[in-house]
Amino acid sequence: MDVHLQVRRALMPHFVLQPVVEAIMTGHDPIPGKSPGIVIIARKEAESLMIVVTGTSCADSLPATEAQNRDGALEAVRERMRQQFGNAQSSSIENSPDGSVRITLLCPFIEKSMPSETPAETGSGT
Repeated sequence: MDVHLQVRRALMPHFVLQPVVEAIMTGHDPIPGKSPGIVIIARKEAESLMIVVTGTSCADSLPATEAQNRDGALEAVRERMRQQFGNAQSSSIENSPDGSVRITLLCPFIEKSMPSETPAETGSGT
């Protein structure tokens, strides 16, 4: 997992990453000669947060019902993203020639506000 430090404080809706990973891995046949795996890259690009999830499994081999389940899970992710970021977000899914699947999520980079420190936490105070 490659997550830049600045991105760790980015605002993201709950339950976005897990369905994306499951959509890539569930029910897929591994690519011959490769171990199934997931690569997650999250970084700030200009004023956007970009998350790219790549799986070394073959999406083209999915039976129709499993492909529909995958598409349903991804639609739920898209809806969560729309609720949080409106039209300022986007997502895409790509099958590469080597059989891997890449899902990209793009949304505005908004840093989470963290509760301010109390004197006890900083070691100061009376």
